[in-house]
Amino acid sequence: MPLMSWSSEYEIGHGVIDAQHQELFAIFNRLHEAMMERRTTEVMTRTFNDLERYVRFHFRTEEMLMDRHGFPDAERHKAAHDDFAGRLLELYSDFERGRHTVAMEAAIFLRSWLNSHIPVADRKLGEYVKG
Repeated sequence: MPLMSWSSEYEIGHGVIDAQHQELFAIFNRLHEAMMERRTTEVMTRTFNDLERYVRFHFRTEEMLMDRHGFPDAERHKAAHDDFAGRLLELYSDFERGRHTVAMEAAIFLRSWLNSHIPVADRKLGEYVKG
């Protein structure tokens, strides 16, 4: 059973961004599942890599949308993305150095981010683009 399920509360009203958010949920749930099933380091490494790559891709998509539409809160939103990406890299680096308990810390961090950033900051972006 997934730790987090996609629902309408996370929709921001932009089809591409909503689809990308759903993929982030799927990758997050794969990471959590791998962690809970104590899968090999190789599986965890691959999943962390998938998450890191997809986050960069997703943030670029959102930031291009912000720039294209002149989103007034773009700098703060981009700074939040930078903070998130930096923290994710720290967690991944800790994992690579053998601190495998960091997977639980990563799951808590990611869940908190998905629950707070999408319904607040990303929703503002979606409303601005639609408005």
